[in-house]
Amino acid sequence: GAAYVQLHVTAELTVAMKRNSLRSGSKQVPSHVLERMAELFQPPDGAEHAWEQASIAAHLPDAESPAEQRDACAVVCKEVWAKIWRMWGAAPEAPPPSDVLAAQDAARLLVACARSSSDFFWILGTFSRSSERTMEGYLSDTVAAATKARSVPPTLRAQWAGSLNDSRRKLLSSMRTLQASSVGSSSASIKVDLIEGAMDFEEHVQLAEDQYHMLCDDIVLQAQVWAESI
Repeated sequence: GAAYVQLHVTAELTVAMKRNSLRSGSKQVPSHVLERMAELFQPPDGAEHAWEQASIAAHLPDAESPAEQRDACAVVCKEVWAKIWRMWGAAPEAPPPSDVLAAQDAARLLVACARSSSDFFWILGTFSRSSERTMEGYLSDTVAAATKARSVPPTLRAQWAGSLNDSRRKLLSSMRTLQASSVGSSSASIKVDLIEGAMDFEEHVQLAEDQYHMLCDDIVLQAQVWAESI
């Protein structure tokens, strides 16, 4: 949006007539036109039109000389700016950083999608199921890489398999525990807590996936070393 203010400048008809008489040629406005304009001109009325509530009235007094006129205008301008600043009030706060805006957008999306704590539980479950499928993919790729390295002793393969399964089981278990605690003690009316819980849970899921991926990469690297050593 944009802030605006309407400036309404007034002057008596006699003053306008006097100033108009100082003009020459085509610059001079016919007197009957000035009189008609003075009759038709309506000052802003905030009570009738809401968009006219942000209006400032300024009166330009008569002046005998150009110097006095400039001085009078300077005083009016100063008063106008003082009124504008009073209408504006305190300066607005600076917009938040981009990462905060992104988090706010994510929170608004969750609020739009989730109407109760059970909906948040469904969202967390979606995170868990997606992560479980991702880990299954890592596990499958790692087993395939280890199988290709036929020189790897069976005992070492069993050790790798046990390590992968045990790590996957612990990570998924911690997800389920955190998933339950994220919504178990919250009510549907406390959506801020639910949102924060969902965002924290998503971050935890991503961290678990990264840890499991690192373990898989380490085992694949060991298998490659065994294959190249023979």
